[in-house]
Amino acid sequence: MSQKNMRLKLLLQDLAEEAAQEFDDTCTFDCHIPWVRGAKIHKLFEHKVKLAGNGFDAEVSYLNGSRVNHGRKGSSRADAIYGLPAAPEFAIELKTGYFAFVSDRQINNYKQNLPSNTVLYLMWVR
Repeated sequence: MSQKNMRLKLLLQDLAEEAAQEFDDTCTFDCHIPWVRGAKIHKLFEHKVKLAGNGFDAEVSYLNGSRVNHGRKGSSRADAIYGLPAAPEFAIELKTGYFAFVSDRQINNYKQNLPSNTVLYLMWVR
């Protein structure tokens, strides 16, 4: 990983951790429902990534190497990207919680769907 991408990935990790902390600091019973907590952290993360500007974007979908509309059957949706949306330098798959995992199927879908030369980084916040 290049020094530049390392710095950018660390910035996104910080934004994800901020999103998780913000949610945890303000939640009530929601903190104890994993899928609710995860969805709300992802929404906060999306907002923070879009505010970061400068080549960052969030919730971008790809199918067979091309950008497609959200929800397109068979597509993979990156939680964050850096670079030109048509050919990002890297994409982020964010997982939240202690039991979150990335399946082999999800990894294979990303490999098939992301534009060539796009690196996929996995990121967790607990």
